[in-house]
Amino acid sequence: MKTVRQFMIIMLATVLSVGALNARDISDYIKELDESPYPEMDKEYYLRHCIWFERGKHKTTNYARGEMLPVNTKVTLLYLSGSDMSIRVNETGKVVKINNVINFSRKHMSTIARLMLSPKEVSVSGEFAESIRNGEPRLGMSKEEVVMTRGWPPAHKTDSLVRDKWMYWSSKLVVHTLEFEGDKLVKGRGIH
Repeated sequence: MKTVRQFMIIMLATVLSVGALNARDISDYIKELDESPYPEMDKEYYLRHCIWFERGKHKTTNYARGEMLPVNTKVTLLYLSGSDMSIRVNETGKVVKINNVINFSRKHMSTIARLMLSPKEVSVSGEFAESIRNGEPRLGMSKEEVVMTRGWPPAHKTDSLVRDKWMYWSSKLVVHTLEFEGDKLVKGRGIH
């Protein structure tokens, strides 16, 4: 019975992750993902978005607290299996263990890896480039720029990037709702 339940969870995550990669969600970022192969162990990649970690761990609930690694940080994929992935930051040698909390991400770990790791640098330019690299969402950012800045919002509350409200957390109890009009960020707690 436990095996059947695990299989159903993986199948649900796979179905939901395909929906999360719909090309109408965000433009070039998704197009690049669609053309990108799934990451392989022992290869170098660039982070597609900023991530935060504490005590060497990052959870796919994507809390914005602890130490931050900016978009385009060069990393090596050390391990990828089940609900876990490990990367090494090439510049510092730090190892970050990424744990997929499937109830929140609604994605399989291989999809998380593909959403997080790029074989080439992500194009970060324009008026918000510095804010993106600093992991600081700003009013006027496009949805694509917000994803590069904060990562993918947990799918249990933001099941599609087409939605005008996205929810992120900085801790278990502190929720940050971002509101969009069309493709522009227009409102969010603590965002200027």
